[in-house]
Amino acid sequence: MAIRRNEMLVDVAAQVAQLALEYGVSHDMADSMGNAVADHLAGHWGG
Repeated sequence: MAIRRNEMLVDVAAQVAQLALEYGVSHDMADSMGNAVADHLAGHWGG
């Protein structure tokens, strides 16, 4: 079963990934960075 994120965390992951791409990071790494930030926020803020 996939874990469902709320809309804000999905947007945070996408925004971080896009910013990373603008800095020249690969697509895979950018996606990983976006997901890591969203996971951290969810864990830290209970989201």
